[in-house]
Amino acid sequence: MKIWRKKQGFFPLFFLFFCFLSVLWAPQPCLAQEQAEQHVYDDAGYFKKKEENQLEDLCLAYGEEIDANIVMLIEDGVENKAWKQFLEDFYDAHETLGDCALLLLDINEEERRIEIQGYGEMEYIITDTRIDTIIDAMIDNLSSGEYYSALIQFPTLVKRYHDMGAGSDARTHTGHDNEIYNPYYYEKEKENKIVHSCMLALPAALLIGGIGTGIFVYNSGGKMTSTYHNYMDESRQSLIGRYDRYTHTTRSERRKPQETHSGGGGHGGGVSSGGSSHSGGGRSF
Repeated sequence: MKIWRKKQGFFPLFFLFFCFLSVLWAPQPCLAQEQAEQHVYDDAGYFKKKEENQLEDLCLAYGEEIDANIVMLIEDGVENKAWKQFLEDFYDAHETLGDCALLLLDINEEERRIEIQGYGEMEYIITDTRIDTIIDAMIDNLSSGEYYSALIQFPTLVKRYHDMGAGSDARTHTGHDNEIYNPYYYEKEKENKIVHSCMLALPAALLIGGIGTGIFVYNSGGKMTSTYHNYMDESRQSLIGRYDRYTHTTRSERRKPQETHSGGGGHGGGVSSGGSSHSGGGRSF
């Protein structure tokens, strides 16, 4: 009985310790993505101001809905036709973009090109295969020079795939990737999320811990377990005979499925020089 009471005294401390850990391990609340000040960069000077403003409004509206930035770049010639690197360098230079669907449209007549990349959470939403499908939906308008009609589809398509969740071909990071890229959640942002989650979870944990401790203290008087009645079901005082007889063994076999590898950087995804991992794809038209 004394041993039981001694052990009982450890339960409140153990429960409080468990509540403390639950604060540290509590799911981090999602903080709203900071929207970029500018979503459309028409360095080619192609669109009228009204069209540019309408594209800007679309990117902002759908970006707020999916909690990510949707950014479009319009260029008239990219040096050395390095479209993929151009987008990567742009993203690295704008660190606050965070989760982002990024589009580049090069309207240079020597070789017109569209390039799309997904960063942060959007790397797993706007996957390489989905980028192909997005370009398929826009390619007719692009080929005929109807660039505005093509670009207004992009925010809606990004939103559609966001609602569908992560793609089945979401890019898998390779060992080389992990050596050179930084996760899309910046360290400062992670620290802010941890502090915020602790502030939200601490009151609930203290309340639960207080209630649990009160219950344990109330029942800390112990329980007498020194008589045989506590361990015996007096309503059944006879044994029931049972026996097992071995009959046979059943064995079933199934073929081990072959390993499949999804994702990968061959299609256009990769890591920027600044360490930003992304999906990607593009096409000339």
